Amino acid sequence: MECLRKAFKEGDEFIANVAKSYNDMGETPLLVAIKNRTSRTVKFLGNKLKVSVIEVGPFTWKNVDYTDVPPLFAAVISNQLPIINFLVDSEQYNPPVDLSQHPLILSSQTTRLQKISILELIGAAYIFVGTRASFLHGYSCWMRAFLLRQSTTDGGSIIPKSPLQL
Repeated sequence: MECLRKAFKEGDEFIANVAKSYNDMGETPLLVAIKNRTSRTVKFLGNKLKVSVIEVGPFTWKNVDYTDVPPLFAAVISNQLPIINFLVDSEQYNPPVDLSQHPLILSSQTTRLQKISILELIGAAYIFVGTRASFLHGYSCWMRAFLLRQSTTDGGSIIPKSPLQL
């Protein structure tokens, strides 16, 4: 109730600050909306409050905990096509061709293998959208994943790509 009173009193600035905050578990409002499968809230946060659609945070799905994942990854693994389409088509999401400065890549909590898996899955989502820009971004995600697989820096070894056996 106190939050509502404060929201009415301070208005837009308070709402914008809440939209950019994290909850007790470190989740962004956008990741919480995706977890709760509320596409209207996702669209409100993106369109009206202009929250970052690339801000990483923790996400749990089907009893698997992920650290520092972007909202698009969360939407893909939770099978939410309307949210995937919204995030890919989002006006504010102008993905950099050089992914080296993406919050996911800079995250020290996410393992190299997790980063590879996330980049491959996000790349696939972009390629399936079918526009030239999204195709190029999907390709850049896959290329970054490939480079991470081949990286031997910090004493790491090459991580081979092996197809899932059904």
